[in-house]
This record gives sequence, structure tokens and C-alpha cells, in this order.
Amino acid sequence: NLHMQVIQDESYLGLSKREKAAIILALFLMIVLSLLLMNPVWLLKLRTREGSVAGQIVQVSQDVRLRGKEEIGWSQTLKGERVIIGDALYTGANSEAVVRMSDGSQIQVEELSMVIFDYQGQQPSISLRTGQISGRINGQVKIAGSPVKICGRDANFILRQGRGSLLELEG
Repeated sequence: NLHMQVIQDESYLGLSKREKAAIILALFLMIVLSLLLMNPVWLLKLRTREGSVAGQIVQVSQDVRLRGKEEIGWSQTLKGERVIIGDALYTGANSEAVVRMSDGSQIQVEELSMVIFDYQGQQPSISLRTGQISGRINGQVKIAGSPVKICGRDANFILRQGRGSLLELEG
């Protein structure tokens, strides 16, 4: 009778020790993956991107995507992610992003816009492919590849690219 009791305890719920260990491991992995999905900032820390840093995403609202120079697809971006020379940034409908360039300039990328980050010598170069950007910059902005030099100290600007391009400068 005592021997039967020991056998019943070892096979609790009819599972062997190996099966119990597999279930515990599966539950642990499920919890870890759930946490990564709930807080995708952790995934950014795992993603390594090489190249010269053009700036950093300091604000993100809604649908903001980043594509590296050598990448085919777009990936969702988050506050704190680095922008590498050659990266393209896209903002969807009702979305915007703010990028602090490595020289301290700050660019706001409005909804339905796409920009490509580059450097011309030591100055930041931002190519606006479509949409609207604004901000403070000491450097060069391009409209669909054609340079538009913004000169002056801490010049404020608004730039739209579409059917008709518009450049407004202050400062």
C-alpha cells in the first residue's frame, strides 16, 4: 500500500518528470515572448544596425516606419531608435515623428511623408521624397533629390513636397 502511494505521487496527473519540465519551459518561453510583444522597446535593443548615426527618434506618434539603406521592408520604429545614414523614414496617416540630428538640429516629419537621411560634408542632408517636414536645421534639405540650401543660424523651416513644392523660412 505504501509502495503504491509513492508511485502515484511520482506520476501526478500522469506526467513524467521530463514532460513536466517541458511544460514549465514552454510556459516560461510563452511569458518571455508575451513580455517582448507588450514592450517592443526591448526588441529594439536586440536589433543591431551598423553605420554612421544621423540622429535619433525622439518622438513617435502612430504609424512611423524605418527602412535601412540595405533593407527591403519597413519596420515599425519607436522613440529612442537611432537613425543611420541612408535610412528612410515614413509616417502614415495621422502620424508624425521628431528626429534629433547628430548636430542638434531637430526635424519634425509630418503625416504621409517620407524622408531619407544623409550628410553633405559635415552638414546634415535630408531628402524629402513626399509630404512635409519642419524644424530647425543648419544644413541642407533636398526636395526629391534637388538641393535646397537652408543657410543661417538655427533657421526654422517648413517644407512641403507634392504637386507644388513650398519652402517657408524663418529666422
